[in-house]
Amino acid sequence: MVCRDIAWYGGTYTIIAGSYHGGGHFRLYRWAGPGASPEGLRVDRLEDYHPEGLVVYPDRGLREFQVLSDDGTLRIDDCPCKALNDLNKRAFRSFWPAP
Repeated sequence: MVCRDIAWYGGTYTIIAGSYHGGGHFRLYRWAGPGASPEGLRVDRLEDYHPEGLVVYPDRGLREFQVLSDDGTLRIDDCPCKALNDLNKRAFRSFWPAP
């Protein structure tokens, strides 16, 4: 697994880890920094996404972060999303993990 994104959130780092090629399994971790071991976070429905990025919302008091999914290979109308001719159908999904 490689680090796909890392963000400072709630006094620790939040890390998305997964395959470098976008397939396979993904995990979210909390990490306090050098000298500490990463702690795996249980996230419902994570396997339904291809996590690529984290967005932290400072105006919410660092209480929420959003996980962005790379859905380029998600099939829409029997075609990979990134290859759709209709640009209005190209999209990505996201979710907010439960605290």
